[in-house]
Amino acid sequence: MGDAERADADSLAEVPGAWQWPVVLLDGTGASDVVPWLTGAQLRLEVPGSGQGVGLGMGLEGSAAGRKWSVGVASAAAQGAGTGKRVTLVTAAVLPGVGLKDLPLVGSRIPANVGELSGLALMARSKATAQEVATNWAELQRLTAEAGDGLVLTPSQKVVQEASAALGVAVGLGGSGGPVQVWVSLVKNSKKHSTHIGASTPVVVPAELVYFDGGAPGAALWVQVGKALGPLRVHRVGVVVSTGVQTAMGLLADASFQAGPVEFDTTGLGLVLSWKAAGDFTVAGTLDGLGFAYTAGPVQASAAFARAPKPPDGTRLMVAGAVKVTTPAVNFTAVGMYAELIAGGTSAFVIGRVSGLEVPLGPAVLTGLTGGFGYNSELVLPSSPREVAGHPLLSADLPTGKDPLQALTFLGKHVRPHEGAVWAAAGATFELFKLVDVTAVLALQVEPGDVTVVLLAEASVRFPQQGTAYAQLVLDVMASYRSSTGAIAVLGSLDPDRCYLVHPSCHLQGGFALCTWVPPSSHCGDFVVTLGGYHPDYRRPSHYPEVERLGLQWSADPVQITGECYAAVTPSMVTLGGRLVASCSTSWASAELEAHLNVVVTWEPFSYLIDLGLTARVSVPSLGLNLHPGLTLTLWGPPMGGKATVSLPIVPDITVRFGPGRPDREAVLTWDQFYERILDKRPLQVQVTSGLLPRSQSTTKGSGADKDELWVSANGFTLVLSTPLPCARLELATTTSSRVVTSGATVNIRPMGKSSGKSVTSTCTVKIEQGGKKVDVPRMTPAAVNSAVPSSAFGTPLDHDTNPAAKGGEELVPAAVTGLTMPFITEAEGALPSFDEKNLDNEKAGEGTMPPPKQTLIPAAKSGSRDSVYQALAPASAPTRNDVVHAWVRYGLAPQGTVVEPAEFRRRLWSMTGADPLMISS
Repeated sequence: MGDAERADADSLAEVPGAWQWPVVLLDGTGASDVVPWLTGAQLRLEVPGSGQGVGLGMGLEGSAAGRKWSVGVASAAAQGAGTGKRVTLVTAAVLPGVGLKDLPLVGSRIPANVGELSGLALMARSKATAQEVATNWAELQRLTAEAGDGLVLTPSQKVVQEASAALGVAVGLGGSGGPVQVWVSLVKNSKKHSTHIGASTPVVVPAELVYFDGGAPGAALWVQVGKALGPLRVHRVGVVVSTGVQTAMGLLADASFQAGPVEFDTTGLGLVLSWKAAGDFTVAGTLDGLGFAYTAGPVQASAAFARAPKPPDGTRLMVAGAVKVTTPAVNFTAVGMYAELIAGGTSAFVIGRVSGLEVPLGPAVLTGLTGGFGYNSELVLPSSPREVAGHPLLSADLPTGKDPLQALTFLGKHVRPHEGAVWAAAGATFELFKLVDVTAVLALQVEPGDVTVVLLAEASVRFPQQGTAYAQLVLDVMASYRSSTGAIAVLGSLDPDRCYLVHPSCHLQGGFALCTWVPPSSHCGDFVVTLGGYHPDYRRPSHYPEVERLGLQWSADPVQITGECYAAVTPSMVTLGGRLVASCSTSWASAELEAHLNVVVTWEPFSYLIDLGLTARVSVPSLGLNLHPGLTLTLWGPPMGGKATVSLPIVPDITVRFGPGRPDREAVLTWDQFYERILDKRPLQVQVTSGLLPRSQSTTKGSGADKDELWVSANGFTLVLSTPLPCARLELATTTSSRVVTSGATVNIRPMGKSSGKSVTSTCTVKIEQGGKKVDVPRMTPAAVNSAVPSSAFGTPLDHDTNPAAKGGEELVPAAVTGLTMPFITEAEGALPSFDEKNLDNEKAGEGTMPPPKQTLIPAAKSGSRDSVYQALAPASAPTRNDVVHAWVRYGLAPQGTVVEPAEFRRRLWSMTGADPLMISS
C-alpha cells in the first residue's frame, strides 16, 4: 500500500463510525511483473460484523494491443432480501481507440472526435429485482469506487435495474460535449422498457437503455446528429452488434462531404471490430452506399450505389446503382442491380432512358427512348394499372438522387433475382398530334415453362395546352399475356390525382378491363369486357379483375357532387348503370338528391331487367325535420311489365303494378330453336391432332379423288371428337357390346329450361367401321375431353323471379364432357423398342449394348425396298443402271449425267427415294 493510501486509511480510522466493518485492502500495482498486460489490480474485502454479509470490490486495469481496458466487480449482501441473497455487478470496458478518422481516403478529412468509438463495455449482474438493485445501488457504487475507479465506461442505475446483461457504447459526436453513451440490452425481456427500437428506428439522444425487438443480431442502432463541421455534415451515427462464429461491433455514419462542385453522400460508412474469445481484434472498413452529385453550369450529374445490408432470400450479395446526367440538349438516366445467388451464378439487370429528343415521325414527335435487359432476374409486374406509372420501366422519376439506399429499395420492389429468367424491354416516349403525351414500353420475359409479354403505357392530355387548363386526363394501361396461365388481359385506369374536369377539385376516376383466357387456363373460353366495373349485385368471379367505377368527385363547399357509371359484357349478360349524388350541407340543414340506374340484359332467351330510382333527403335538426321522399321503378320483359313505388312522408308507400308479371323462364326455346340459334347447327367434328400426313397434289386431283380423305401415319395417330352439346354419357361401340367411357355427367340447357336428370338425355356413341362392319381397335384407350362451357347456354335454369346479375360469378360450367380422344397406336415391325426420353438428357449413357441384344437395327430387305432395288441392279451392266437414272431425269428427279460406279448409284438411289418401301418424292 502506498503512503498516500495509508494516510487516507489512517485519517478515516480516526473518524468515529467511518468503518462499519473490518476492511482488508490489497495493492496490486506490482502485478505487471507477473502478468505483462495487467498494469494494476485492487481488491477491497469487507468482513462483516454479526448478521452482515461480506462486501467485495475489485478493479483491474491493463493494456492489450495498445488498447486500455478495465474490469470492475462489486458484490454486496442484499439489504432486506433475506439471508444469503447477494447482488453482484460485473463490468468490463475497453478503449478501442478507433473511429471514422481511421477510414482510408476520407478519414483524414473527418475530425478526430467525430464518430470516435471512445468506449466499449459489457455489463452483467446477478439475478435481482429492480427494487433490490435500487436498494443496494449506493453500496455497489461505493465498493467499486473504493476498490479503484478505473472503468472507462460505467452503466447507470436504470440500466442495471432493467437489464441483466447489456452492451455499452460511447460515441464521440464532436463539439464541446462529451461522448454519448448508449446501452443495448443483450437479454430479451417481456417487460415494458424505456425504449424499444427496430432495425432502423432513430434513437433520441441521450437514451439510457434500448432494446432490439426480439434480440435480433445485426440490427443497427442510430443516433441522430445533424451537425455540420466545415464541408462535412454528419447526419447520424449508428452502432451495430452481431454474434456468430465471431462477435463483431460496427460504428457507422451517414454523412455528406462537399468539395467544390462535387458533393459526396455516404450511407453506412464506418468500421467493424471483430474479436474472438482469445482477444484477437480485427478492424475493417464498411460502406453500404455511396452517392455523388456534380454541377458545372448547365450540366449536372449524379449517381448512387448501394449494397443491401440484408440481401434477399437466395442471394449472398446485392448491389444496386443509378446514374443521371442532365445537359441542355439531352438527358440520360440508368438504374441497375447485381446479385450473387447462393445456388451459384449471378443475377443482373439494367434499365436506361434517354429524354430530351425531338425526332419528328409524321403526326408524332419522338421525345425519348427506354430499354432494359435482365439476366437471371424477374420483372415484378404491376398488380393493377394504378401501379404502372411507378414501375421503373415507365417511371419518369427513377431513384437517381444522392440517397443510395433509395435506389436499392425502389428497384427491389420491381425487379428481383430469379434463376433461369431472362427479360428484355424496349419503349419510347412521344407526343401525338402535339396534344397527347404517350410513354409505352414492351417487355418480353422468358423463364422455364413460361413466357410473358407485357405492354406498359401511360397517356396524358391537357386542354388547353397553354394557360389555365380546364381538363386533364392521365390514363395508365397494362396489357399482358402469360403462357403458363393462358390469361390475356388489357387493363386501364385513370389517375384520380392527376385527372380533373373544369376545375382541379373535380377529380375524375375509373378504369376498364378486357380479359379472356386460352389454354392451358381452366377458364378457357371465358371473357369479360367492362368499363367502370360490374352490376352492384354481380358476384365477380375471382379471376375477373377489380375495376374502379368510372365517374367524378367534385367538392365545392358546401356542395358535393359524386357521379359514377359502369358497363360490362360477360358470356351470360350485358349490364350497365350509374349513380349520381348531389348534396349540400350547412350548419343548420342538409339536403341530398340521389338517382340510380341498373340494367341487366340476357340473350337467348332475350330478357331485360331495369331498375331506376330517385330519392331526396332533407334534414333540419333544429326543427326536427327529416324527410326521405323517393320514387323507384322496375321494368322487365319481354313481355314488358313493371312496378312503380312512391315513398312520401307520413303516408305509407304507394306501389303501382302494370303489365304482366315477371315472365316464366322455362321452355322459352324449343330444341330446333336452340340448335339453330345457340349451337348454330354445328355438327360433330373430328380432328387429327397427331400423325396427320400431307397429301400430294396428284392425289387430290381427278374425278375419283376424295378431297375429304385424310392420310395418317402408319406409326400411330390420334383422333379427337368434339361435340357441340355436352354429353352425359360417352360410349365406344365394339363388335360385341358398348364400352362406356364416362357416364353420369350433368347436362343442363338454360334457354330451354331443361335440367339434368329430368328431361335432358345426351349420349354420344362412337362406332369404328371398316367395310360397313364394326371393328375393334387394339391398344386404343379412349378418354373423355373435359372443358368449360358457357352457363348462359348450359347453366342451371333461372327461376322466373331471379335477378340474372345475382347469378354472376357462374359464367362457365366447368369440366363439361365435350368430346373424346382416341389414340391409335401401332408398332412398326423391326423398330427399336421404346425407352425413357430422360435418357437423352445425359451426354454419356451407362454401360450397355446398342442395338439391344437379339434385335437387328436395320431389318432385312423386303421386296420393293431400296435395298432390294440396289441388290437387283448392282450386278447388272452399267447401261441398266444408267437407264434407271435417265428415267428419273426425265421426271426431274435426278441430276443430269451418267452414273457408272455402283457406289455412286447407291448414293443417288438413297437420295432420290424418300421412304422404304420405295416411294419417289415429288
